[in-house]
Amino acid sequence: MRIFMPFVFALLFLGWLVYRLIIQKDLKANRNDLYTGLFFIVVWVVLYSWLWAS
Repeated sequence: MRIFMPFVFALLFLGWLVYRLIIQKDLKANRNDLYTGLFFIVVWVVLYSWLWAS
Protein backbone atom coordinates (compact mmCIF):
# COMPACT_ATOMS: atom_id res chain seq x y z
CA MET A 1 0.00 0.00 0.00
CA ARG A 2 2.84 2.41 0.76
CA ILE A 3 4.22 2.01 -2.73
CA PHE A 4 1.16 3.78 -4.17
CA MET A 5 1.28 6.82 -1.89
CA PRO A 6 3.64 8.90 -4.09
CA PHE A 7 1.37 8.24 -7.06
CA VAL A 8 -1.65 9.38 -5.05
CA PHE A 9 0.18 12.53 -3.97
CA ALA A 10 1.25 13.20 -7.56
CA LEU A 11 -2.39 12.89 -8.67
CA LEU A 12 -3.47 15.26 -5.91
CA PHE A 13 -0.80 17.74 -7.00
CA LEU A 14 -1.96 17.49 -10.61
CA GLY A 15 -5.52 18.10 -9.42
CA TRP A 16 -4.36 21.20 -7.56
CA LEU A 17 -2.47 22.34 -10.65
CA VAL A 18 -5.50 21.93 -12.92
CA TYR A 19 -7.68 23.71 -10.35
CA ARG A 20 -5.28 26.66 -10.21
CA LEU A 21 -4.90 26.80 -14.01
CA ILE A 22 -8.52 26.46 -15.08
CA ILE A 23 -10.78 27.53 -12.20
CA GLN A 24 -8.83 30.04 -10.12
CA LYS A 25 -6.49 31.27 -12.89
CA ASP A 26 -3.92 32.43 -10.34
CA LEU A 27 -1.07 29.98 -10.86
CA LYS A 28 1.45 32.81 -11.20
CA ALA A 29 0.57 33.95 -7.68
CA ASN A 30 1.23 30.41 -6.41
CA ARG A 31 4.49 29.84 -8.24
CA ASN A 32 6.34 28.99 -5.01
CA ASP A 33 3.93 26.14 -4.29
CA LEU A 34 4.27 24.92 -7.86
CA TYR A 35 8.06 24.78 -7.68
CA THR A 36 7.98 23.08 -4.27
CA GLY A 37 5.57 20.42 -5.51
CA LEU A 38 7.57 19.77 -8.65
CA PHE A 39 10.75 19.49 -6.59
CA PHE A 40 9.26 16.82 -4.34
CA ILE A 41 7.87 14.89 -7.30
CA VAL A 42 11.30 14.88 -8.94
CA VAL A 43 12.89 13.69 -5.68
CA TRP A 44 10.36 10.85 -5.43
CA VAL A 45 11.01 9.81 -9.04
CA VAL A 46 14.76 9.76 -8.45
CA LEU A 47 14.39 7.75 -5.23
CA TYR A 48 12.01 5.25 -6.76
CA SER A 49 14.14 4.74 -9.85
CA TRP A 50 17.23 4.30 -7.66
CA LEU A 51 15.50 1.84 -5.32
CA TRP A 52 13.88 -0.18 -8.09
CA ALA A 53 17.15 -0.42 -10.06
CA SER A 54 18.92 -2.17 -7.20
